[in-house]
Amino acid sequence: MNIVEVYFPKVMDVVGIKSNNSLLIEEYNCNQLHTSLADLPAAVEIWFQPYKVKPIVRYNNFMLDYWLANIDIYDHKIEFSVSKNFFADYKNKNMQGRIDSLSEQQKSIDHYWDKYIGINNLHPELVAEIKKLIQ
Repeated sequence: MNIVEVYFPKVMDVVGIKSNNSLLIEEYNCNQLHTSLADLPAAVEIWFQPYKVKPIVRYNNFMLDYWLANIDIYDHKIEFSVSKNFFADYKNKNMQGRIDSLSEQQKSIDHYWDKYIGINNLHPELVAEIKKLIQ
């Protein structure tokens, strides 16, 4: 089950969620709303009043970064797409963004993947030491 949730810092006059142009849910005088997406891929649209609010969005209990999730924000709504590879695409964009932000000097370090990106090193020595301590 794929769940989309939206949270607003104040009570909104109206909030609605559409998926692939089909209305899933609409509520009045609320500050949060959630619904399930039946079919993937899904083009999700969340609209709201009053305007000019940036809500918190979660997908399957995971709070989304607008840039990483490719969420388009307008005065009165937000839009994004959810595919079966959503989390893999999200992770890949996160890693690529980290790599793109590094200087050439940082990229020349042998272990830059681990030091700056935080991947490709499971630290087996440290894990073994921790396992010894907890046994």
